[in-house]
Amino acid sequence: MLLLILSLPLFFNCGINDPDKNVFNTDYSATENFSFTVSTTSKSQLRINSINGSIEILGVAGLSNVEITGEKKVDSENHADAQAHLKDLDVKISSSGTEIYVETEYPNETFGRGYSVNFQIWVPDNWHVLTDLTNGEVYVDSLNSDVDIDLTNGNVVLNEVFGNVNVDVTNGQVDGKLFLPLNSQFDISTTNGVINLLIPKTTSANFTAQVTNGIIKTYELSFSNMSNTNQNVTGKLGNGQGAIQLKTTNGNINVTGFY
Repeated sequence: MLLLILSLPLFFNCGINDPDKNVFNTDYSATENFSFTVSTTSKSQLRINSINGSIEILGVAGLSNVEITGEKKVDSENHADAQAHLKDLDVKISSSGTEIYVETEYPNETFGRGYSVNFQIWVPDNWHVLTDLTNGEVYVDSLNSDVDIDLTNGNVVLNEVFGNVNVDVTNGQVDGKLFLPLNSQFDISTTNGVINLLIPKTTSANFTAQVTNGIIKTYELSFSNMSNTNQNVTGKLGNGQGAIQLKTTNGNINVTGFY
């Protein structure tokens, strides 16, 4: 009997200090900053893969190093627990061929905690950028190259991008100020969300826009061979030396010409 009594405190203590116990709210947060510098020598492409958080990519002409900064964040029921579990998040940087690869590693089980990583990255403005994110926001600014974005839940903003653009969003909005090079393509789709696009009036492309539940509006653009209904718009801009394909299932499409 004495042996049983002495072992009880040890048993209950293990339960209290279990680092993987479930939490029941995420009212408290802990954060940790990170920073990496990677040479651009022999590189021309950045690929980033993450689950929760934001990704901001800024193009800078003549940049000799890629600067990758950000913040890891854990939400839990108290600050001490959140701080203790920051170690569960990791940011990995690797390279292969012409590519720099950025990947976030998350725990297999969250036990009710919230985990996210927010990135701010500076790259040469002529680099190809590819992002794959599950939940969050993607912002790309000042790139003279191609952009590929795959996002499940969240919004995309593209500003001053000159290149091929491929964006696929499931639940979220896409806003863009884009410049289409000759013989290039914009392919932008979202299942549930609005597409708002600004393009130069001088854009040369075969244009297609399609919605299922929503309407399509174009402003300050001159089309030839135009076919226009609320759900489908096709036509040619300029000499048709490129392609613009826009599609949403639930939402509107608005395209405006500028200059």
